Amino acid sequence: MTKEDFKRWYYDPIRELCKSNHNGFIILIATFPILERYLRDKFNIKDNDDITNEAVKYLFNMFELKQKKKARDFWSQFRNGLFHNAVFKEQGVINWNVSDIVIDDGKFHVNPKDFANKVLDEIDENYNFIDASHLYNDATQSVSEPNITESIKR
Repeated sequence: MTKEDFKRWYYDPIRELCKSNHNGFIILIATFPILERYLRDKFNIKDNDDITNEAVKYLFNMFELKQKKKARDFWSQFRNGLFHNAVFKEQGVINWNVSDIVIDDGKFHVNPKDFANKVLDEIDENYNFIDASHLYNDATQSVSEPNITESIKR
């Protein structure tokens, strides 16, 4: 994926979603896959393997969580909850009044806009870590968005 692809496919659309406080779930559902791809490529984690402790430590530092265990708990609550059930597990709350992630009363309060902006900025500054070439037959092949007009004409 080129930096231009990243901007067109993720950065710009997610930033557009961030303009409304009614898009919290969608913002997080769109942001977590690109965060996971980033972490997997940055730490050489195979697609079928769990996120490593090194990647969890990186999340811990990125979001300034107070305990490393909380970074893994956050990943489990939000990433796994959203991807497997389309909701958070019992300890997740969307809260537009906090800064990215706050732990209060044993629950993770996440501001989707701040979370997404932090993730997008991190990837934008370090986009060279994202390598999707293993997803294509030919590593030099480029991926483009489908041309809907051409598909309709057929």
